[in-house]
Amino acid sequence: MLKTMFRARRAYSLLEVLLTVSLLGLLLFVIAYAVSHALATTALDVGRNGIARSADELATRLASEARSSTAVFVPPTDVYGQPNDAAAGSREVDFFRKASDGTTAYVAYRYDASSGLVDRYDYQPVAGQAPTIIDEDAMADGVTSFMAAFHEASTLAGIVGASDVKPVHIYYGSPSWAGGNGIVSVSIVAGVSGGPQRHLEVHLASRAAPSEVAVLVSASSPPPSPGPTSSPLLVGFLLKAPLNHGPWHQGDPGYGLHGPGIAGAALFVGDGADVTVDWQSLYIFYNVVVNGSYNFVDSNGNKETVTISCDGSCPAFVPNPVATDGPTVIFHTVK
Repeated sequence: MLKTMFRARRAYSLLEVLLTVSLLGLLLFVIAYAVSHALATTALDVGRNGIARSADELATRLASEARSSTAVFVPPTDVYGQPNDAAAGSREVDFFRKASDGTTAYVAYRYDASSGLVDRYDYQPVAGQAPTIIDEDAMADGVTSFMAAFHEASTLAGIVGASDVKPVHIYYGSPSWAGGNGIVSVSIVAGVSGGPQRHLEVHLASRAAPSEVAVLVSASSPPPSPGPTSSPLLVGFLLKAPLNHGPWHQGDPGYGLHGPGIAGAALFVGDGADVTVDWQSLYIFYNVVVNGSYNFVDSNGNKETVTISCDGSCPAFVPNPVATDGPTVIFHTVK
C-alpha cells in the first residue's frame, strides 16, 4: 500500500505580490512610452515629408509651366479681379503661351491665405473686367506664404556680370504679359510656424518663343505718340501681320524687321490747340480697331476723333503703340 506524501507549499506574501505588480506596471509603462514615442516620431516624419513633398511638387509645377510658356509675369490684378501688387501681397503668378497657330492660353497660380491652398486656373482675359475662369485645380495645400515678384535680370545678385545684362521685353499685345529676359521669383513657405516648415525660392523665366508676332521694346512704357501739338495731325504707322518663321529681333523694332508691313495713317482731330495725341487713351476706349473713325477722350480730358486708314483695308489690330527710333509707330494685328 502506497502512502501519498503531500508537501506543504509556501504562498506569496502581500509584499511580493505588490512588488511584482509594480514591476510589471513599470515595464508596461516603458514599453508604452517607447511605442508612443516611435509613433509620434513617425507621424512627425510623415508630416515633414508631406510638407516638403507638397512644396517641392509646387515648385516643380511652376518651373514646368515657365519652361513651356511664352511669358511669365505678375499681373496687377488676380483672376478674381483683386489687387495683386506688392503692397497688397503678390499672391499670384501667371503664365502666357502663344502657339504657332496663333492660339493663346493663360494660366494662373493663386495662393489663398485663408485655406493655405495654391490653385491653378486656366483663364481668358476680358478687357476692363476680371478674367473668365475656364478651369480650376488644387496644386498644393499647407502653404503659409506665397509671394511673387518680377525682377530685371540685371538686378539679381546670383547672375554673373548682371550689370551688363540689358533688359529685353517681348511685346505680345499687352504690357501686362510682356515676355523677355525678366525673372519672376516666387517665395514659398509650407508648414505652420513653430512646426516643420519648408522654405523655397523659385526663379521662373520663360523658355519658349512663339512663331507669331513678337517685338523687342525697351523696359519703359511706350510714350504717347507724338508729343503735344495742335490738331489736326496726321500720324503714319506700320502694321505688322503675323509671321511664320519666328519672332522679330534686332533689339529695336525699327530695324531688321522680318516680313512685309502694311503702311497706314491716323488723322487726329482734337478740340483745341496743344492737344496731346494719346494712343493709349484710344486703346482704353477701343481694344481693337480697323478702318474707320473713333471718338474718345484723351488722358488730359480733351475730346479727340481719329480716322484710321491703311494702304488697302486695315486688318483688325490693337491700337497700343510700340515706338521706334525712327518716325514710325508699330502696331500688332489681333492674330
